[in-house]
Amino acid sequence: MTLYQDVLLELVTFANYLKGLSSGPVWALSVVIAGVLAKVAGVPQFAASLYKAYRSLSAEKLAAFLEAETSVTSFSPSEIRSATTKYVWPNCSAIDPSDQPDLRNVTVLAPALKTVSEILGETHARAHMILLADSGMGKTTFCLNFYAEEMRKRPKRRRRVAIVPLGRPDAMNQITSIKDKRNTVLILDAFDEDPQAIEKPFDRLAALMSEAANCPWVLVTCRSQFFPSDHQIPTSSGVMHAGPRGAGKGREYPLRKLFLAPFSEKQVQAYIRSHFPWWKIGSLGRRKLAMDTIHSIGELAVRPMLLELVPDLVREHLTVRELFGLYEYMVQKWLERERGWVDGNVLLTVSKLLAVDLYLQQMSGGDDRMLAEDLHARAIARGSPIKQWELNSRSLLNRDTRGYFKFAHRSILEYLFVVSAIEGEARCFDVAWTDLMKQLFLSWGYHRVDPASEERAREILESRLDSTGILPFRHEIGGPALSSEADVKRSLSPLNLGLRPIPQGWRSGTVSVERGRGLITVRDIGYGHTWLLIDTLVPSGLPDMHIYRDTLNSVAKEVYRTLNLGRSLAVGDLGSNQGTGGRLPSLHEMWTLWECEQVISQYDSTLRFLDRRELYWLGDALGVGRYMVCGVGMKPSVSPRMRLLAEHVGTRSKESFRVYEVIQTQAAAVGDEFSAMSIRIL
Repeated sequence: MTLYQDVLLELVTFANYLKGLSSGPVWALSVVIAGVLAKVAGVPQFAASLYKAYRSLSAEKLAAFLEAETSVTSFSPSEIRSATTKYVWPNCSAIDPSDQPDLRNVTVLAPALKTVSEILGETHARAHMILLADSGMGKTTFCLNFYAEEMRKRPKRRRRVAIVPLGRPDAMNQITSIKDKRNTVLILDAFDEDPQAIEKPFDRLAALMSEAANCPWVLVTCRSQFFPSDHQIPTSSGVMHAGPRGAGKGREYPLRKLFLAPFSEKQVQAYIRSHFPWWKIGSLGRRKLAMDTIHSIGELAVRPMLLELVPDLVREHLTVRELFGLYEYMVQKWLERERGWVDGNVLLTVSKLLAVDLYLQQMSGGDDRMLAEDLHARAIARGSPIKQWELNSRSLLNRDTRGYFKFAHRSILEYLFVVSAIEGEARCFDVAWTDLMKQLFLSWGYHRVDPASEERAREILESRLDSTGILPFRHEIGGPALSSEADVKRSLSPLNLGLRPIPQGWRSGTVSVERGRGLITVRDIGYGHTWLLIDTLVPSGLPDMHIYRDTLNSVAKEVYRTLNLGRSLAVGDLGSNQGTGGRLPSLHEMWTLWECEQVISQYDSTLRFLDRRELYWLGDALGVGRYMVCGVGMKPSVSPRMRLLAEHVGTRSKESFRVYEVIQTQAAAVGDEFSAMSIRIL
């Protein structure tokens, strides 16, 4: 991008901002115009200072409006200022982005502000909707900017907006206290953090919507992973139509579903431009470094909260590859900023204590925040010599208008909770972990590759984890399904994040291999699978391998029934000489077995169980008559019915994993039918 184009983009940005302020107070417009004139006159620092001052005053005004008009006091001016500064509006979609192999490849997109505004009142007299997104994708920030945008409107067009965080036990009371409900847009933020919703989500939603029945427009935000699957997301608000209903309308108002989409390349560039403006020396080079960093981090960088770290990473010439490392860097920067006020080690200790206490408190039905006096008392009881005034921090730990302390973002609490668990806090293993906690724990295994960390990981994995739900790590690995050739190739691509293995140093604590009676049983608690296969690697060898293989016709019947009827197969249905029950694995599942063998065989070569001379059936299919096998190691003799679909070379063993299509034709002559070995998942 040229300097000329950069200047034009900056001018367009300022023009759009001025347009948004045209209905605001004269003093606010004057401040921004003065800033622009100062910038043109060659005093960019002065312009930036004026802009910052305006943002601070605006945030205080918005916080006061929120309390005065709705009696809700959940957000401080500093939180509103942080959320509304350099904000880039996201897009939204009716399709869950997490269903895509790459979160950025969502094709059906619309501007989130316009879409939500149209649904919540501008085209509907009454509407209810649920806005879903992953952690750190900006749900709360979107809500605060939606509120700010509403407050910028002329008084006659402006509506009241109330934002109620559902992580607080007094959320229902806050809804009750809202003035003039019939003219209020109610935002119920963070449904997934509501302790009662965690226990009984549908009952809790019904209770909340009943209390909010007089609010014509209701927006609920929630993490997309909170619901086990898309079809379990509520579709009805539970609020009945009060008047006559048109033909085809249900008795209850629908709960419209919308997903926030990750930032597009264009939005990422807009964000980077805001941090590295063209008039600062060296900005163009830093923009390039920032974009290179973002592309190397992958899907993590399209989450706005993590994207905020990129400018600092570029300025410090640092490279971070792991989710755990990004949060570690964020916390470290915070400790450095607070060094002049409080010892960093003490503040980190207190923060971890607060994270564990708040999470356990909330899971027991309590608040997601704590008074400074209570926090100080707990810190002293744990031997942390911190003074109460030293808790007046400015970033990760925030104080609300009531004097309660909380974390600036829920995911920071979850990161510190995981750190506490790793360091031996026993209370962390008595409660269910969130999906993000599990991701952070797994990411730690890649971020810390040293003997001490691997030993600690094995200790954790060998302890009782029933309450946590940590194992298996990979709930999302699907079973057999109809696939396309593109799906197969994408599955074996090195860039496919869905095939990331469990850290190598952890595997000895998650896998066991047993041999007996000519069979091998592999138990993999990391992925939650138990495998059964014929031991073809016995020293004496098997006399006639053909009798142990399954024919194409018998496997075709099984795969057809499994994929089309979706029912479990009894042993008698299998048409297999093996007679062991279970089912055939999907491509993803078979890949995890191969990956597992690569790791554990490095420690003990006798633990190998996949025969490099054989092909193995998969439970997936490309269609009727189009089935799949896979092989590892040496390239097998290829049958005329086989066609190579994809190949992946292991990073550790440099061994190939190949997937072939096998086409079913007219019945072959006796003794000439295609056959391969079967592995069963029990």
